[in-house]
Amino acid sequence: MLASNGSSAMNGAGQRPHYFDRQQLAAADLNAGVDYVRERMRRHNRFLHGWGVVAGARVAHVPGEDIWKVRISEGYAVTPLGDEIYLPDETFDIREGVERCLGSQAACSVLEPVSFQDVQIIGANINPEGRDERAGLNEEWVDLALNAEIDLSGYVLEHTLNPGTPKETTELYYRFDHESGALPANTIVRVHSGSQIMHPKPEPGMFHRYVAAPIEAGRWRLNNSGDAVRILAPSGAELDRRTFLPGSTTPIDGGAVYLVACPADIGRCPTPGVPADCLPPGSSYHYSRMQETHRFDIVCELPVSHRHSSPACEALRAIVCDGQPAAMPPAPDTGDNCVVLATIQVLQNGRLVVNDITDRRQLLSATTLQQHARCTCHQQPAGPTPTPTPVTPTQVITETPILVTRDPLVITRDPLVITRDPLVITRDPLVITRDPLVITRDPLVITRDPLVITRDSLVVTRDPLIFTQDPLIVTREPLIV
Repeated sequence: MLASNGSSAMNGAGQRPHYFDRQQLAAADLNAGVDYVRERMRRHNRFLHGWGVVAGARVAHVPGEDIWKVRISEGYAVTPLGDEIYLPDETFDIREGVERCLGSQAACSVLEPVSFQDVQIIGANINPEGRDERAGLNEEWVDLALNAEIDLSGYVLEHTLNPGTPKETTELYYRFDHESGALPANTIVRVHSGSQIMHPKPEPGMFHRYVAAPIEAGRWRLNNSGDAVRILAPSGAELDRRTFLPGSTTPIDGGAVYLVACPADIGRCPTPGVPADCLPPGSSYHYSRMQETHRFDIVCELPVSHRHSSPACEALRAIVCDGQPAAMPPAPDTGDNCVVLATIQVLQNGRLVVNDITDRRQLLSATTLQQHARCTCHQQPAGPTPTPTPVTPTQVITETPILVTRDPLVITRDPLVITRDPLVITRDPLVITRDPLVITRDPLVITRDPLVITRDSLVVTRDPLIFTQDPLIVTREPLIV
């Protein structure tokens, strides 16, 4: 038998341990068997089933928690490399990742401005910790960085009112009306929602301004759930706009980040190792178990593996219906082994939106496909209503319309034909009233104009019995035939 000398055989891929008697085994030999099975399962998953989120793993804000907490429901997924991930129901804090991806770098260095504006917004505390009490009004603030020497007279700070609603608009936060001159460059101006009298120990190293008048306590102004703040020049031109989310003083630029789940191994059960080089016992420990688990992360860009589009329907039809060979799936990067669970968008008005549908890749299980096929098989194609096959019933009424009522019994017809073992009645019109009327016959034929009743033998008893005709009316109590 000829063996391939391809690259897979050269780099060790697909090798499994082969044991024999009196073989000296090391940890690497036993681990090679585990690695072989895991790698084979990865290939099986990736080539035969594909990859993506199989079930569950829905992402939503935690009710009653802060905006940075999201809940991931129980779910199951297969990664681009074929690793399986089981996700229990748990919560995850996305704040660090959102700030890392969308946070403005302006707050890092005032000496190196990120824009050409003389004034820019570098921070805000829209939702101070603790209860909203008047004593803490000055903990709600907005920071401005001055990149040049400037007089702020006439400048205006505004924030968003009713964000995310049809009544969304901007509202005045502070107007610089009482400036005594220019402020030096490379300094920070902090505007507080409270008053100066309520702020006995202002933070050093910056200039302070207060929204409330000196004799007032002030009020809460910024939106706790998210706000957008902008600075306007005296001419009304917008110089800078920044978005802020609760619990973070870093400006968040509008954009999107992605919540991903990745496979991970955690060492368990530390066990003392064999001392080396005459070291004392217990000087080294090794994990004797590895737990397969997962980790969540926030990435700034959609992974490359999730950017590949699905094959066109024509190409799939050629494979499934015409027997064309299927192409190999794109080879994944070893560093791209996570699945996207949700896209998290930060809007310009300070709202944070979680979307767990658009960018996630779905992998349909065999059970789901079987259930869908069963539904498709039970559906009947739409078409013309078939013509029923004529039958000979016990009683046939032809022609329309027909009206039948009881007590009195009225049958109208043009013509009226009722057949019955056999019973034939023809009339135009025929009116029969009765209480009760019982007619028995085999056969009974009634015709009219003139009215003829034939029978073999026919016995009619009545007291009285009245026949009138044109129309024909039969009345009786009782009539027995």
